[in-house]
Amino acid sequence: MQTFYYGLTQRSCEQLDATAEGSFMSLTPRRTEAIMAKMIENQNWTFNTQTCHESEEILEELCALLLTVLNAHI
Repeated sequence: MQTFYYGLTQRSCEQLDATAEGSFMSLTPRRTEAIMAKMIENQNWTFNTQTCHESEEILEELCALLLTVLNAHI
């Protein structure tokens, strides 16, 4: 989780913290997963799309990886 969070830009970290209403890193794995799922839903990202821009594909992969890691720890 730290690798994911600290690999983000400062702006992305600030957005995650704002969404978490505090420190994203202090959330439980279940709450983190819920926030990430909601972000994906709100951006209309899908994991198998062929029409994404390269940067969106990379972010999708990171989100999918994070969700997989979180699910393994729940």
